[in-house]
Amino acid sequence: MPGMMDTVLNLGLNDRVVDALTATSFTEESGKRFLYDAYRRLLDLFGDVVFGIPHEEFERKLRKLKELRNAQNDVDLNADDLQSLCESYKDVYDAHDKTFPQDPEEQLMLTIEAVFKSWNNPRARVYREVTKTTGLAGTAVNIQAMVYGNLNDKSLSGVCFTRSPATGDDTIYGEWLQSSQGEDVVAGIRTPEQIEDMAKFGFGDALEELKEACDVLEKAYKNMMDVEFTVEDNVLYILQCRVGKRTGIAALKIATDLVEKNNLISPRDAVAKYVNVEHIEQVIHPTFRRPTFTSLGGGIDSWNVLAEGLAASPGCASGRIAFTSADAIKMHKFGQKVILVREETSAEDVGGMHASEGFLTARGGMTSHAAVVARCWGKPCVAGTKSMHFVDHEYHVAPHPRVEHIDLTTHPDALEPTDTPRTIVERSVVFEEYPDVSFRKGDFISIDGTRGEVIEGEKELEPLGTAVKDNKALMDFMEWVGDIPSETVVYANCDTEKEIRFAMETFGAKGFDLCRTEHMFLASPDRVRCVRQLFLASDKDARAKALADIEPILRYDFANLLHAVGHEKSITIRLLDPPVHEFLPKDTELDDPEILEEITKYCALHEITTEEKEEEETEDETGGKPRSLRLRRLAEVSACGEHAGNPKSIEFFVRNKIDVVSCSAFRVLGARLAVAKAQIQMEEDEEERE
Repeated sequence: MPGMMDTVLNLGLNDRVVDALTATSFTEESGKRFLYDAYRRLLDLFGDVVFGIPHEEFERKLRKLKELRNAQNDVDLNADDLQSLCESYKDVYDAHDKTFPQDPEEQLMLTIEAVFKSWNNPRARVYREVTKTTGLAGTAVNIQAMVYGNLNDKSLSGVCFTRSPATGDDTIYGEWLQSSQGEDVVAGIRTPEQIEDMAKFGFGDALEELKEACDVLEKAYKNMMDVEFTVEDNVLYILQCRVGKRTGIAALKIATDLVEKNNLISPRDAVAKYVNVEHIEQVIHPTFRRPTFTSLGGGIDSWNVLAEGLAASPGCASGRIAFTSADAIKMHKFGQKVILVREETSAEDVGGMHASEGFLTARGGMTSHAAVVARCWGKPCVAGTKSMHFVDHEYHVAPHPRVEHIDLTTHPDALEPTDTPRTIVERSVVFEEYPDVSFRKGDFISIDGTRGEVIEGEKELEPLGTAVKDNKALMDFMEWVGDIPSETVVYANCDTEKEIRFAMETFGAKGFDLCRTEHMFLASPDRVRCVRQLFLASDKDARAKALADIEPILRYDFANLLHAVGHEKSITIRLLDPPVHEFLPKDTELDDPEILEEITKYCALHEITTEEKEEEETEDETGGKPRSLRLRRLAEVSACGEHAGNPKSIEFFVRNKIDVVSCSAFRVLGARLAVAKAQIQMEEDEEERE
């Protein structure tokens, strides 16, 4: 992931070099501005990466200077401004008892050491934990000559993808900033320009060269590539490239296009390397249930679109607002869904981003840090929301003991007692379309990363319908998955006729290895009451009556189940063996006098309560009895439960020739892909051994 490791640009600059160059080669205003801009960037990066001086302290100096000069962006500062900024940055060093080294060799050696150490910086460790990246010994350090996108107005820096990382469309896709350097584009300091607009600013030749380079790179690597480039004085330089992160939708389209249109890879390659289980799960995620409109044009449901930004990563999410990564992590621990709302995100926010449902930023573009991480993790993101503004309210808090009535989910820090007065800054956001309404931490907000919309309040998600069947790329890809023969087949765990038909027709389940009879009785209050009567039976006659009431329900359900499955597929039905806790009354039922009477009877039967508790403790999270393998027939072994949908578990099952893996219906597509991938890998390993 870009940005996880540290980088220092412009090494070798010092007071003597800058003074000499401004007196000789760079005597014009633009030249002097370039030198001081490069020098202040070095002072900032070196102080942060090498000496551990907080980046925010340098940013504070920059913000203060821009306010003084009434400058909106860095590029609005002139050479004299940047020269004074360099001196201000040196004051930051002094405040930390540090001195910026003037010897270029010392700069280099200290930077090499710092970059090696960045392998264990907090964001890198968190990223490895989040992505479950293991087995890596460490990092390497690259030392490269510089080219400068901030040299003059004929220079720029940019990031592009050879295809759209959001949709997979076969067109170059990216952004750039004139007179910029390094991470400016992805950091979101300014909203960048679109790649197709380079010609409008006089970079038409560079754009054509870039397109040719992207075509060469894609054919060489046989994949969609993420490319970093610089134009220095109208000369294009390709800095580096890597395989591009992409959404699930894009992964499927890119894979199918590379097979069917570009003839660069085979269907087997596509299955093995180009789409993963997480991509499949992203594609079948629900979207918002949109409001119904009357004939007069009014919405029945409230649907206030507060703002529109860039549709940086598709998908929809609702949650409570968190303005910092730390707040997002805290709120997530309290069980709340969170939307991280920031001016822009950086690599330091990776922990809070992982805890959030989606991201909303005021600055940044389609290749910003927030957008790239969102697409990598399959989370929605709306970036570059220019009409969103942050307001900070400062207030003073007197000494107070612990306050018990504060909402833990939205103000976990407000509970801390204090013996001394303190100042608290509370942040809120306002949107230009609704200037009289402010949104604070803990307020609900929704984002649609497919449309680029910011929506007021919490919104209901639309359940999955026919979207899977309508996705041609997904259907084509799953046909290729089905063409990979394996001794392990994928079944679904389903409890109703509707679920069975859905799993077969939509996800391609080959059978059903766990149908939990007790779940049929959770469908209505009357059915739940039947099971409770069975629990509370005080003698054989009462038990026989309860079973007699249950029998016709079971007969009806079994007939529908078997009819749905048909003669070609098998089904395993677990007879009535219910986990009692699932049939205990919910809080909302406790006002019902009949249910209260049932509870009283139930609690009086101590022996039953003890027995049922022991049974409950043996239940695993899937609702099934703990087991690693379960015999269905003497000749067939199956693995049943949510572990049967986990790719690493499936690889184990395939290698050990387990006949069936059976998981919940919505994991069937991913499980089918995991089986195919494991089968291909196993065959390749066998070929290598031979």
